[in-house]
Amino acid sequence: MVKNFVNIDQLLNRLKKINLAEDLDDAKISQISLRCVQDYQADETSRKEWMDRSREALDLAMQTVTVKTFPWEGAASVKYPLLTTAALQFHARAYPSIIMGNQVVKGQVTGEDPDGRKADKALRIGRFMSYQLLEEMEGWEEDVDRLLICLPILGCMFKKTYFDPNIKKNRSDLVFPQNLVINQKTKNLSTASRLTYLFTLYPREIIERMMQKVFIDADIPFGDEQNTETPQDMLEQHCLIDLDEDGYKEPYIATIHKSTGKLLRLTANYDKDTIFIKIGDELISVMELEQRGLDDFSSLKVARIAPVAYFTKFPFIPSPDGGIYDLG
Repeated sequence: MVKNFVNIDQLLNRLKKINLAEDLDDAKISQISLRCVQDYQADETSRKEWMDRSREALDLAMQTVTVKTFPWEGAASVKYPLLTTAALQFHARAYPSIIMGNQVVKGQVTGEDPDGRKADKALRIGRFMSYQLLEEMEGWEEDVDRLLICLPILGCMFKKTYFDPNIKKNRSDLVFPQNLVINQKTKNLSTASRLTYLFTLYPREIIERMMQKVFIDADIPFGDEQNTETPQDMLEQHCLIDLDEDGYKEPYIATIHKSTGKLLRLTANYDKDTIFIKIGDELISVMELEQRGLDDFSSLKVARIAPVAYFTKFPFIPSPDGGIYDLG
C-alpha cells in the first residue's frame, strides 16, 4: 500500500527554515549524518576505477616527474606533452565559439513572429544574461577558461549555479569531477538519487555560519596548536530523506563536517515550482496553483516532489559503460 501523508503546509514551512537541523533531536541528527556518510563512501567506492584513470591523465597532462626503476634504477623519465598540447588546441577552438566579445547568451525564437516582438525580447534577454555572466558573476569567464582546458583531460566537468544570499547575486562555480561524488551507475544528473559535493571551509567561515544560525553549534576541532587555520573538508549531500517517516522521501541538502561526521545543516532542496499535485490527469505545481488563487492545500495530496537542480554537467566523450563519468 502506498503511503501519502505528506502535509503540503508543512513542506512549505520547511522552505522558510534556514536550518532544519535545529528542530531535530540528537538521535535523528546522528541517524541522518551516519546514513549520509555511508552513502558517500559507497558512491566513492563505485567510481574508484574512474578516479584511478583520471589521476593518471592528470599526471600526464601536468608532466609529473616520477622516478623510474625499469629497465634500470634512475632511468630517464622523459614525457612529451602530447596530452597537454591536445587540450590546449581544443581550448583554442572552443573558447572563441562560446565567448564572442560580450555576446555570450543568445535567445532562440520558436513559433511565428510576424512583427518581430519575440526576436526583440530574445535579444534583450540575451544582452541582460550576458551582462550577468561577464560583469556580475565574478570569475565566470576565468572558470570557463579553466573548464575548457580540463574537460578533454578529465572527460567531464561540472558547474554549480545558485543564488548567493550573502552577495545577493547569482553564482556559477566551477566544480571538478573529483569533487562531485556520484554513483558510477547513475545515468544522468536528473535521475541521481543523491550526489555529494566536496568543498572546504576555513574555521573562521564555519564559525561565522554558526553565528548566523546557518550551521548548528557543534564542537569541531580546528587543526592543532601549530596550525589553527587548517581548511576543513565538508560534505554537501543532495539526497532523499524521509524526515516525516511517512514512507515518502523528500529532497534535502545535508552539510556535514567530513572528519567528525557531524551534521551542521539540513535544508529543503525543493521549492514551490517542484512540489506537484495531481488534479485530474494533470500534474500542477504549488506555484501555479497559487497563481490561480488557491491558498488552501489542506485537502490536496502531493503527487511528486522533484529536487532543485544546482549542477550542470559538461561531457566530453560519453563513457562506453553508460556511467555518469565520461572519458577524456
